[in-house]
Amino acid sequence: MAVIRLTKKLWNEYLHQNRVKASKRAAENRLRRKREVLIVAHMPLAEAIARQVWHRFTRMGQGGYGSPIELEDMVACAHVGLVEAAGRWDPSRGDFGKYCYLRVRGAVIDAHRRQAYLEAKHTSIDEWFENDGGQRSGAAESENYINRYLRDTASLADELTNRAQ
Repeated sequence: MAVIRLTKKLWNEYLHQNRVKASKRAAENRLRRKREVLIVAHMPLAEAIARQVWHRFTRMGQGGYGSPIELEDMVACAHVGLVEAAGRWDPSRGDFGKYCYLRVRGAVIDAHRRQAYLEAKHTSIDEWFENDGGQRSGAAESENYINRYLRDTASLADELTNRAQ
């Protein structure tokens, strides 16, 4: 009899744990569906925000913001910002539309500035080599700069192993 009671008790615990897991999964699925509904409902808003920012930056030209990004890239960044906003939004703190507007706009502007920074940084190094060309500072100094900063002079793993043996 004791074995049967123990078996029933274990079986009931097992069922309870599975019910708890199932209810957690169901709650997660409901939350995911709500987020998906929010994302789909606010996609036109995200695309409109991306167009606003794109028009703003293209109207400004290259005055400090680098070359303009394609509109499709900005829309993609807006969609990423929208998904992040849906994932971080707390319903108790207010309307999703206002929160979404700020998060999406910030994501698009950040992506544009990040791209402009990378292009400016890459361009400045290229311009240094093209403009200098070994003329002002001498070819030996340019080669010294390349060897000092741009080439990896660290020993390879095989060399370190051979030295240790």
